[in-house]
Parts: sequence; structure tokens; C-alpha cells
Amino acid sequence: MDNPQESDVSSMNVADQTAAVRSDNTRLQMLVLLFGFATSGAALFSVYWLRAHANTNVMGWYASYIIPVGSLLVGIVAASGYGLASWLTGVKMRSRMLITVSLFQIIAYAIAHYVDFASQGVLMYPDGTQVTFFDFYHYETISFAWIDKSGKMGSPVGLWGYGLRALEIVGFTGGGAIVPAILMSVPYCDDCHIYMKTRELAQYASSIPIVKIKKNDAAGQEAHDKAQEEAHAKGLAHVQSLNQFVTDNNAAAFKTYIEAVKPEQKAIKKLPRRVQINLISCKCCAKGHIIAALLTVNGDQVIPLELSKTELPPEFVRQIAG
Repeated sequence: MDNPQESDVSSMNVADQTAAVRSDNTRLQMLVLLFGFATSGAALFSVYWLRAHANTNVMGWYASYIIPVGSLLVGIVAASGYGLASWLTGVKMRSRMLITVSLFQIIAYAIAHYVDFASQGVLMYPDGTQVTFFDFYHYETISFAWIDKSGKMGSPVGLWGYGLRALEIVGFTGGGAIVPAILMSVPYCDDCHIYMKTRELAQYASSIPIVKIKKNDAAGQEAHDKAQEEAHAKGLAHVQSLNQFVTDNNAAAFKTYIEAVKPEQKAIKKLPRRVQINLISCKCCAKGHIIAALLTVNGDQVIPLELSKTELPPEFVRQIAG
């Protein structure tokens, strides 16, 4: 029969440990936010300094008159602190944190404009009425004007300036969300609270080099297509072989199979289609998996298609990662 006192002590220990973990996570999350505040402040101060001393309005950089390139770049720099701190502390960038970052980006944007207003000193209308922040912001917004190719300033856009302001806010906030959003897609070890590393192990041919065939050469085209199909089948067979080594828990054979194709990597990576084998693992607990993906070249793009994801025992990871 269980001792009730021992059971109570055990429950208290578990509760204490859970509370301690939550407390640590809260502190680390605050550290991530503070680091983000610092880079946001630095980025916006740089924008203000360039405007005041170099007559350069970075936030006013637009491409094709509607793409807020400047605010997008400033947003990325401003939010870089959130991403860097998340990576270093191991705090997982989740959707809630992403929403928080976006809200703080909007707040930072508003503060930056208020600081710009406050730095002007006390502004007065001719009748002695003091200019408010909202008056100042409205005037600046409707005074937007484009510089033409000759370098001359055009006419103010008027109320259309609020459309540009909206694009500015979207660019700054969206740019700030890029780095955290990327981190959300990075594999994460929930046990060790760190981001996992991705390492390419090898690539296998899944096609032959493309050759030019005359339009009236039906036999040549048929032979070429058949060779492509055979090469693709071989590429898929490599994936099956590697997965079988995992099933058999034969890390030595897996590693030998990977090493055997290493001398061919340079030539394989020039092919229009190949199979890539990646190892995703945690450096602390060695938990991990391999992902086989089919890479297809389409012009300047390489389009990946996941073929399989195979979980690996920690000891298997240690052997093939060494």
C-alpha cells in the first residue's frame, strides 16, 4: 500500500518542477522581447538620425510607388533581435509570440513618429494654438510627394498619403514578422528547448542530364524519356535502401551507403532532378530524423517535394552524425 505522505511529497515535487520550468520560460520570453525592443529602438533611431542629418527618409523608399521597400527593410532589422534572442535562448517562436512581435512592431512604429514630433519642440499655429501630435502626423501624411526623374519634387498626394501610411505600417510590421515566421518553421526539440540542426548528408541522381533532341527524332526522344524514368526510379530506390537501414537499425551500413556517393556530389548537383537526404537532429539528446526530398529545377528555382520522413533512434543519430 502506498504511503500517502510520500505520494503527497512526490506530487509537490512535480508541481514545483513544473512551476520552475514555467518561470524560466517566462523569463526567457521576456528576454526575447527585451532584445527585440533594443533592436527595434536602434533601427528606428537610425531612421530618425538619417532623416535629420542626412536628409534621407528610409521609410519613404518605395518600389513602383506602392511597394514599401524601406519600411520592409527597417522592419526586418528592427525585429532581428526577436529572432536572434529566440535562437540563442531556445525559446520556441510560436504563433502567440509572432502575434506579440507584430503588435510591438506597430507600437514601435507609433512611438517613432511621436519621438519625431517631440524632437521638433513646441510647435504653434499662427493664432497661438499648440500643434498636437495628431495634427503633426496628419500634416506630414498629406504632404507626401514623389520626386520625379528630373529630381524635382511633385505635388503633395493629399489624403492619398494615408494609403501610403497604411503600406508603411504593413511593410514595417510584415518585415518584422519575417524572421520570427522563419523560425517557426525551423525544427525544434521540445525536450531540450533548443532549435534542431539541419545537415545535408547527400544527394542522389534522380534524372540524367537534359540533352537537345531534334523534333523529328521520335526514337531519340523516347529513349531519352525512358532513361529519365529509369534514373528517377533509381533515385527513389536509394531512399528505400536508406530507410531499410534505419528499420534494420544498421547505422554503419547507412553511413557507408552515404559515403559511397560523396565523390559524385558535384556532378549530381548539376542534374535537373535529384533526391536530397537531410539529417535533422538535436545536439543535446540526439533525437532526430532524416527527410528525403525530391529537388526539381525549374528555371532559377529549385522546387522541393518531401518524399519521406523517418524517425531515428538517438544512438543511430550519434553514429551517422559523427
